[in-house]
Amino acid sequence: MNESHPGLEGARRIRKPKAQQTAPGEINDGIEQCELQRSARRAATPGITYPEQLRVSQEQDHSLPAICDRQVVIIAGEAARVRRPGF
Repeated sequence: MNESHPGLEGARRIRKPKAQQTAPGEINDGIEQCELQRSARRAATPGITYPEQLRVSQEQDHSLPAICDRQVVIIAGEAARVRRPGF
C-alpha cells in the first residue's frame, strides 16, 4: 500500500487483503474521474466579454487587478437616465 499518499490514509482500515490491494487503484481512478470532470467544466465555461462601448470595458485595465486581488469589489459609476412619458 502507498503509505506516503495522504489521500490513502483510510485504506489502512480495510480488513480484507484483496480489498486492501484494490483500494489505492480505485481511489486513483476516482481522482482521475474528478479531474476529467473538472477539466470538462472549465472547457465549457464561456469567456467573459464586454462590448467596447461600455464604460466598464474602457476601464478594464483599472478594475481587473482589483477584482483579482480582492474578495469583494464594488464598481460604481454614472447611470443612464431613462425618461418615460406619462409618469
